Amino acid sequence: MTMLRGRGAYMNLGVLVGHSAVRTAVMGEDASVRKQPTAGERAEMKRLVGEAMDRGAALWRSPRARSRPTPWKR
Repeated sequence: MTMLRGRGAYMNLGVLVGHSAVRTAVMGEDASVRKQPTAGERAEMKRLVGEAMDRGAALWRSPRARSRPTPWKR
């Protein structure tokens, strides 16, 4: 964010907080195989997303990513 602020305004620029990036940062490499974070991990993810939003991130994005197990994956 500091680098972007230093460069000035850009049209249609928004910084997203990626679900998979936050999940992997907190849960480590096994984030892709574990279905649920612990309560402590969930709290840390919430804190990180809040911090990113406070620093100017436009939104949090949670796509159907490979690093998050989903019911339709086999």
